[in-house]
Amino acid sequence: MSLAKKARTRVDAIRRMARSLDSKNMLTMYSAFVRPILEYGSTLFMGATPTHLSKLDRVQATMERIGGFKAEPLAARREAALIALTLKQLTVTAGNLTVTAGNFCGITLLYW
Repeated sequence: MSLAKKARTRVDAIRRMARSLDSKNMLTMYSAFVRPILEYGSTLFMGATPTHLSKLDRVQATMERIGGFKAEPLAARREAALIALTLKQLTVTAGNLTVTAGNFCGITLLYW
């Protein structure tokens, strides 16, 4: 089963509960049950074709329409995950260097 199909299955389940949930609860349900599927291994998607990425984006757009909320674009979250992974690798390879962390727009930056 593809990631998009698995996520759509969960969106459909949330859609059936939509009448009893407000926008805030819909966002919580999306964040807990759908978004982890769309983001799992997202750094590997950086080389994927736009066609495959658009399938994931459409799942998010459907959930935003149903829930009446606006979530951060998946492309931005993929880029942030890639930056975080790169910073973790830099931290490991820094060895005996003194590493100082700083926070910029929710992204931890390292200085040495």
